[in-house]
Amino acid sequence: TPADAPAYWLYTSGTTGKPKAVIHAHRSIRAHDARMNLWQDAKAGDVCFNTSVLNWSYALTCGMLDVWRHGLISVIFDGTPTAENLCKIIQRFGVTTFMSVPGIYRQLADHSTPLPGVRVCLSAGEKLSVEIREKFRNVTGLEIYEGLGMTEHSVYLVQRFGEKFVGESIGKPLSDQNTSILKEDLTAAKPDETGILATHRTCAGLMLGYYQRPEEEKETFKGDWFLSGDLASKDEEGNFYFMGRRDDLLTCGGYRISPMEVEEVLNQHEAVEESAVVSKELEPGKNIIYAYVILKPGISANQTTAKMILDFATEHLAKYKHPREIVFLKRLPKTSNGKIQRKLLT
Repeated sequence: TPADAPAYWLYTSGTTGKPKAVIHAHRSIRAHDARMNLWQDAKAGDVCFNTSVLNWSYALTCGMLDVWRHGLISVIFDGTPTAENLCKIIQRFGVTTFMSVPGIYRQLADHSTPLPGVRVCLSAGEKLSVEIREKFRNVTGLEIYEGLGMTEHSVYLVQRFGEKFVGESIGKPLSDQNTSILKEDLTAAKPDETGILATHRTCAGLMLGYYQRPEEEKETFKGDWFLSGDLASKDEEGNFYFMGRRDDLLTCGGYRISPMEVEEVLNQHEAVEESAVVSKELEPGKNIIYAYVILKPGISANQTTAKMILDFATEHLAKYKHPREIVFLKRLPKTSNGKIQRKLLT
């Protein structure tokens, strides 16, 4: 089969519009070898378990197709991913490589159960907070290595297994990827300057295109580059820093703010289980930041709790990033892949 022949389709999650059918070539699986080596640290005899559903690139490729290509074992679970269920599966099948999302790692850390036999832990989908990383490490003794990707290009920035973390960096490009930070005119951004995360057309893991969506395909391919829609920066040492989706950026007081930065602070409060922030227009030209918060079990949703969380945010964020209102929810709207749908909160 020709390397450029279509092999499989995946649909985008629809966080920023109607889901698109992404066409991937046969070459894409071969292109994931660097990821298997540098991020997953694949070894003979590994048993790999990705807790996510298979309609997501992270699960389909990292958790199954790539695993099969290397002759390893893949565990597929179609039940409810509670901490108790996952621990039983890990122990029963001797899982060595565990792949999940930040919310699941939070559950496992709260469950306070060691994971004997697990060697590699990977996370993708949403930004992993320092709080979750440290709590999970304290409970299990394991590090969680993050990866960043998208349906159109799977995972292409990773924290390489065994290497020391650099601040809040999401890591570096895989060895076979031509990844850059570009300004709107497609010229390279300067070190530490925020721009569009882009990959070169020649990257073998990049999609062939969208099925019957020519206008949107034209918007993402510009010149020699595929524009991801993500914002990021890169330091002089080549470490990349993820700033969030361009479509998710908040506008408040004339500033553009990454919701993830505010959410990470809120999630560090002892009463907060999870949060999502959006900006709302009070009147023309005046926006404020609303925070939607899920409280930990046993915490009362009242004005006293809201004030404590707002005061905490005030202490740890610049003034223009302060949430002005808190709304307590039982759950946040998410896609089937666990990504927060902030647009449903506006």
